[in-house]
Amino acid sequence: MTSRSEGRPNVVLEAMAAGLPVVGSDIPGIRELITPEVNGKLFPVGDSDALIDCLLPFRNRNFRLRLGEASRRLIIERGLTWENTAELYMKQFEHLIAESKC
Repeated sequence: MTSRSEGRPNVVLEAMAAGLPVVGSDIPGIRELITPEVNGKLFPVGDSDALIDCLLPFRNRNFRLRLGEASRRLIIERGLTWENTAELYMKQFEHLIAESKC
C-alpha cells in the first residue's frame, strides 16, 4: 500500500483478515494496523528503495506465513471482523432511526 494519505484503509484490513502480511507507507492510518516485523513492514512515503528492501524478505515463505498469521490474529483481537463491523453499523442505524421518530 504505497499511499501518501489514508484513513484506515479497507484494503489493508481485508488483506489482514485474509491472513496476509501488509507492506505499506509509514502513515498514520496504516501505521495503526501494522507492527513492523510482526504483521507487515512499513517504509517512508515515496522511498522506492526502502519499499524494495521491505519486499525482499517476503521471498521467504515462512516469513510471509508468520506475518500473515499475526495479521489475522490482530483483526480478531481488535474485533475488526466483518461480523463485528456489520453489527456496529446496525446499532448505529437503529439508533438513528429511533432518534428520527422522536
